[in-house]
Amino acid sequence: MNEYVNKPETVTQFFTQGNTYMKPKKGDTKNPAKYRPIGCLPTAYKIFTAYLTLKIKGHSTNNSIIYEKQNGCRNKAYGCKEQLIIDQLIMGQAKKNNKKLCTAYIDYQKAYDSVPHT
Repeated sequence: MNEYVNKPETVTQFFTQGNTYMKPKKGDTKNPAKYRPIGCLPTAYKIFTAYLTLKIKGHSTNNSIIYEKQNGCRNKAYGCKEQLIIDQLIMGQAKKNNKKLCTAYIDYQKAYDSVPHT
């Protein structure tokens, strides 16, 4: 694995190639827009990326790279519902104490559907 990280040109083609299957969504199966691609990758590739993820998370944690309140990519972190409840409490306190507070929310729910797959 370290060799692949240090010398990416040594990665064999089978390692990075997978099969893509078009899975129909509900509704009209004759309409190509009603399908979504599902990529199947080799198990060795999945093990390798899991290894990289652990290394990156360990490095990020040990070097305090990720802000402590960032929960989007942490293990055992609060989910969206819990984060929204926390946000509501904070906003309520700010309003109660006449404090100015700005927030921004990004909805990624349909992000995958908005990407052209041609």
